[in-house]
Amino acid sequence: MSRTNNLEFENKGYLFVPEMIKLDTEIARPEPDDNIPGEFKPWFEGLNRIGVGDRQVEGSIERYRSPEFKDIYYRVKPIVEKHIGKKLLPTYFFDRVYYPGQPLTKHVDRCECEISLSMHISTNLSIEDAAWPLKFLKDGENYSVSMPNPGDAVIYKGDSVLHWRDPMPGTEDSDDYFHQIFFHWVLADGYYVEHAYDPFR
Repeated sequence: MSRTNNLEFENKGYLFVPEMIKLDTEIARPEPDDNIPGEFKPWFEGLNRIGVGDRQVEGSIERYRSPEFKDIYYRVKPIVEKHIGKKLLPTYFFDRVYYPGQPLTKHVDRCECEISLSMHISTNLSIEDAAWPLKFLKDGENYSVSMPNPGDAVIYKGDSVLHWRDPMPGTEDSDDYFHQIFFHWVLADGYYVEHAYDPFR
């Protein structure tokens, strides 16, 4: 397994970075389209690789490489490199909208996610409910981190550290939502350099 130069990151498998970046208001939209409560369909029309739910979060909506997040993907890359002390090569990114009652299944990701970043984009939950934690299991120890504010982020070893979320808080059959984006890289001097640029997608 490749290693970074951040001892805390190596020991826990994750690193919380509050307010990593200030999000553009066009990206951190305050709520879904008023005409379609609780739905993000207008955001997803005309894009390729749109999924409604998957094996990890049934019923959620997600997009693969949505163009509006490309600039952020490359903006956060040097920030992540500074935190872990290693150069990165890009693989892919995607965003997901969660709804009340939806859990994130316990899992580890594919090797293209050697270094991952989960960032809060927007939500209409209360600040208490928005502190909905992402959980990790590393070397028998359980950890959790909350990202209640847009721009809050956590860097983690997606391909080797088990991670999950309990069911999302909020009221079912309501407009409640939580919008998250996931950025992924491989270490430039690591074992997975051949997976840079996500060649199999």
